[in-house]
Amino acid sequence: MCGLFGWIGNLQPDKRLVLATLLAKFNTKRGEHSWGFTSRRGGPWQRERGLGEATRAIYKLAKNHTVMAHTRWATSGNITVENAHPFELNGVMLAHNGVIYNDYDFIGEEDYQVDSQLILNRIAEGRNLSDLAGYGTITFTRPDNLDTVYLCNVGQGDLAIACVLNRKKKVVALVWSSLEGHLADTLNTAHLNWQMYQASENVVYAAKATGLYRTSTELEWSEGDHHWRSWRRNGLGHLEAPPKSEPKPGVGRDDGMVRTKCSIWDPKLGVWHDVWYWTKPGDEDDADADAPDYDLFAEYQGEKEIQV
Repeated sequence: MCGLFGWIGNLQPDKRLVLATLLAKFNTKRGEHSWGFTSRRGGPWQRERGLGEATRAIYKLAKNHTVMAHTRWATSGNITVENAHPFELNGVMLAHNGVIYNDYDFIGEEDYQVDSQLILNRIAEGRNLSDLAGYGTITFTRPDNLDTVYLCNVGQGDLAIACVLNRKKKVVALVWSSLEGHLADTLNTAHLNWQMYQASENVVYAAKATGLYRTSTELEWSEGDHHWRSWRRNGLGHLEAPPKSEPKPGVGRDDGMVRTKCSIWDPKLGVWHDVWYWTKPGDEDDADADAPDYDLFAEYQGEKEIQV
């Protein structure tokens, strides 16, 4: 289980600070081994990665108008900075939340340390995913399109996407995260006017500052043995599943949500702001058909805007 989040568009620094703080906190529950993000502030895509919780990178995240971030719970590959998402190949940067079930089939055939790199190899080379069996969501950027982050729930993954509207109901930014509940809580805490998109599985969407666009590209896993062979083995020799997150302390309510406080440092004013938000303790991760052959990059043309 890993976490994905990010934003693109015209957001004020104080709004970006709230997004960075809460989305990093929420998604750290899904992956605390390492973090990484791709960002832009007017130039080319930049990448930064580190070990531990993503909350260590809050101020770095908040500086950027465009962010594609990932929090990792290691299921294949060692816990190192080199194995932190996003991965890069041929200028394409990609992050993945999910599992490739048949990653062992490619040992000796492809260069990879983490199963997610098998996806990157195919995306960067314009190939389909027809030989991979798995589940999850991917986000990626391309070097020839600096105003776009691509998002795709390839199958049974977690992805929520929202647009931010100005007073004239015009889209000025997009924000996404692993789960709809904590994305909505974050946007409300930031006092933003927003609406949630209903995105379809398998479709590659182009996230831009002006809105969400549906491309003509669809990605699908192959049929295969859906068994998570990447779980590590403990000293007794049996498979050990990742531990569940501990509930956060706070004030509860009838539907099980917990009201939690975090403090955000405002370097401009030199003060701490207390922010309260609702979260559900222990949020967890919960189509298989051969994909046709195609030139992946060629099908990003003719993007169609998704209406909210």
